[in-house]
Amino acid sequence: CRVLQQSPSALLGLRGGSSKAGDGTPWKDACEEGSAYDEAGDLASAIACYTRGLACESIPTRGAVFLYHNRAVAQLNQGSFVEAGEDARACLAIFKGSEALNPEAEGTVPEAVQRLIAIAREADLRAAAA
Repeated sequence: CRVLQQSPSALLGLRGGSSKAGDGTPWKDACEEGSAYDEAGDLASAIACYTRGLACESIPTRGAVFLYHNRAVAQLNQGSFVEAGEDARACLAIFKGSEALNPEAEGTVPEAVQRLIAIAREADLRAAAA
């Protein structure tokens, strides 16, 4: 799954690697499809795909990071500020609850957390101004 805009997933080395749409893993397929819609500017469809991916039964922690982060960015860009903040906070909770998403990426977790906090704060500010 491609992550959007300087993501915490990229900072943590969580790029999708060999996963491709159609590989039979529903959450990965939903994430790839969402990324494609996002790149095409169809934010509503992208959000729907990320939501579908999050509803999958056996989604790993890394998958949830991809999906929550990408959905937060898409919601922020769409103007759904409250929802963007909620997803950024959900992603932060995953980071807080995970001891080691990528042990090789030591020192990058604070950057990733900073990015998510920035998304949540920006969402809160925009929601208050709306």
